[in-house]
Amino acid sequence: MAGHFDIVVYGPTSGAIATSIQAARLGRSVILISPQEHIGAIQVNGLGATDIDNQAEFQNSTTLGGLNLELHQRISKHYGRLDRLNEVVEKKLKDPDVWRFESRVTEQIISNWLDEHPAISVVKSPLAEDHSVTWEGNLIKSIRLANGDNITGKFFVEASYEGDLLAAAGISWARAREASSVYNESLAGVRQTTTYRQIEVNVDPYIRQGDPSSGLLYGISDEPFGKPGDGDLHLKSYSYRLPLTDDLTNRVPFSKLDGYDPEHYELHRRYIRAGGEFYMPRKRLPGEKTDLIGSEGALSTDLLGMNDNWPIATHQGRKRILEDTARFTKGLLWFISTDKSVPEHYRKEWSRFGYCRDEFPDNNHFPYELYVRDARRMVSDYIITEATASRDGGEPLVLDLVVVAYWPTDTHSVRRIL
Repeated sequence: MAGHFDIVVYGPTSGAIATSIQAARLGRSVILISPQEHIGAIQVNGLGATDIDNQAEFQNSTTLGGLNLELHQRISKHYGRLDRLNEVVEKKLKDPDVWRFESRVTEQIISNWLDEHPAISVVKSPLAEDHSVTWEGNLIKSIRLANGDNITGKFFVEASYEGDLLAAAGISWARAREASSVYNESLAGVRQTTTYRQIEVNVDPYIRQGDPSSGLLYGISDEPFGKPGDGDLHLKSYSYRLPLTDDLTNRVPFSKLDGYDPEHYELHRRYIRAGGEFYMPRKRLPGEKTDLIGSEGALSTDLLGMNDNWPIATHQGRKRILEDTARFTKGLLWFISTDKSVPEHYRKEWSRFGYCRDEFPDNNHFPYELYVRDARRMVSDYIITEATASRDGGEPLVLDLVVVAYWPTDTHSVRRIL
């Protein structure tokens, strides 16, 4: 598709969808360019247990409005709970369940929502990998896609997780962990001590136990600890948000894949033998489904170190990361539910669950995309730092704000070392 548009939006995310719909409602011509086949990003890839009112310490649903609330109204209408949602909003009640949904449902709702706006054209293609941006003075004139389309527009919106358009346009960006000295952040860079989700039992890390010359087990990095406060190129670990079910009418049992390597889970065996504990699947979505987030335990589905190069990888590089991480994640589910080294009560419970037959039918019932928690970040005049996110952090109030977020800083490990 070639053409000229008022607004060119690049990305498959919630931000891309909201931008496109609002621009169309304001009478603008819009093209939504999704590098993915399935539009909706993590919302249609397993994240159904939203972070709305699911923390005991606070209530954040009071910040929701606009298109965000409209999406949830559409979702709740599907589930026959719209009256309850409206009551929760009107009375400022705290009810996490009313904000939860299934991926397949949300993808269909998003698709229908976009279809309601004739001013929105949709193209599914990533950017071309070389010379994809054409400039006219200091303004972007057009972008070229991998499918050969050349799209021109008045305004271009970067709405991808990875910041691919940002990078292609030559705008300053950063990735991974800055040193604490860059923005005077006490929690940045390498951490001296970390207590969250640590392996707290004694596990021999070497392939031949007690023999450092044999090398480290799969999943453990041999890099030095580093100097506390220094930056590095590690990213917060990604994971697949996994909807699983124990509904026999909808369950697809876990299976042993070609390429399954039991040695990739030797760390898990030793962890169990040493007294470490696994977590259990917990249903919290409509349809009797789980939503595994990846950091439920010291050894879980968070993919430490496996996604470090994701933001800068080529299309083929990202495909390989998806394949490798999917293989490891599926293998972990097979391991936990079948391996004799896993205590029976874990195997018995996990084997009751399986993939959801009604989710991701064209991808063997497995999510299409990873949960990209951290990628490229634009370096601009205004940067959100530790001071911004801290209560009474000393940063002046923003008087011309465009959005309100109410959520604490998140924690996911970046590496596993000795």
